[in-house]
Amino acid sequence: MTNPYGYPAQQGPGYGGYGQGGHGGYPAPRQRPSGVTAILAAVFGLLVAVGGGLIVITLLIQVNDLGRGIGDLPGNALTALGLLLAAALFALLGAVIAFFRSAAGAILLLLGAVVGIAAFFLYPALTRIKFSVFMSMIFDFDNAVSFGMVAVLVFAPLTLVFAALPPTFRYLRYRAPAPGLDPSQGGGYPPQQQPPGYPGQQQSPGYPQQQPGYPPQQGPQQHGYPPNQGW
Repeated sequence: MTNPYGYPAQQGPGYGGYGQGGHGGYPAPRQRPSGVTAILAAVFGLLVAVGGGLIVITLLIQVNDLGRGIGDLPGNALTALGLLLAAALFALLGAVIAFFRSAAGAILLLLGAVVGIAAFFLYPALTRIKFSVFMSMIFDFDNAVSFGMVAVLVFAPLTLVFAALPPTFRYLRYRAPAPGLDPSQGGGYPPQQQPPGYPGQQQSPGYPQQQPGYPPQQGPQQHGYPPNQGW
């Protein structure tokens, strides 16, 4: 395929629709990633926050009913409560930030899930309870602590898995292009304008185009006849 001057036409992206894909030579706009994994991670994180918070609040109420304060608890018990509280706070903040589509939410969800799993498995050791006895106690579902522990045990690993998936970070990092810059909506680069003083591209038929820096040319004369001498 040649142009009007006999030279082969150049094809490539950005030349009047000859590019591959897109609109008028522009690359095709990116599709919005799916947010299923990010939403599930945030929901599971909220459940971890609810479970961890329920455990901490219930244990503090039980300590208060015994006529003691939080300062009367041994260091191991305080460490266990601190881990559960940290897991709940990280998971809650991560879920809220993830709903606002920020990658920081996924990172906080990962931290909350890891701390929650560690708190669950360290709780029997810190409170000096055999692990088999501890598991039988939480699956009796006889108090709020049992429900909270099961929630942490089930939803913390799910939060860890879904928050670490690549589609989750792609969704949270995706930003839609501005409407004025989307080639599919007529955006893109503004039309090029000629500088002042540049000769126009159009010319009157029958007259040669005048070039800048040269004296003006007179119009065409009839071939074969001398100019009129006033006869």
